[in-house]
Amino acid sequence: MKRKIRFKTVGHLADMAGVKELDVMVEGSTVKDFLLEVFKHVDESFGRFILPSGKLSDVVTVLKNGKNIYLLDGLETKIEDGDVISVMHPSIGG
Repeated sequence: MKRKIRFKTVGHLADMAGVKELDVMVEGSTVKDFLLEVFKHVDESFGRFILPSGKLSDVVTVLKNGKNIYLLDGLETKIEDGDVISVMHPSIGG
């Protein structure tokens, strides 16, 4: 079953990806499946930055409908039609 999921990102990650928002139809059922599908539609450098060696980069935060996926099931978090997945690079400073 295909799901329509909205991808969002901001700042330099949006510059790297080449888009800020994108609706993606995905066959898989997890956040990882979704991200792999997104990588087919954006600049390849974005995918290498987000999932180096197939593991989520330590310097990005992924949210499903506003909730950090690390508070759920990480990359194995289930996705549903209509979800919004946001990929962010938290700002550090003061």
